[in-house]
Amino acid sequence: MAEVKHSISLKGVIDVEEMTITEIVKDEEKTYNLLEVLGRFDGQNATLSIVEKASLDPIDEEEE
Repeated sequence: MAEVKHSISLKGVIDVEEMTITEIVKDEEKTYNLLEVLGRFDGQNATLSIVEKASLDPIDEEEE
């Protein structure tokens, strides 16, 4: 069966209070309205994935 896949990928800081996501692309900030982005998928069978990246602190050899 043939399929058509529609996706949007945004990487940035989410502001839940303002319902926005702000990307930094080549030293330029671009802000998008999350409700507008999600509205494109209203009524559709979709998958939502949110990933957070954070640095881990290495083990300090002096603590051992």
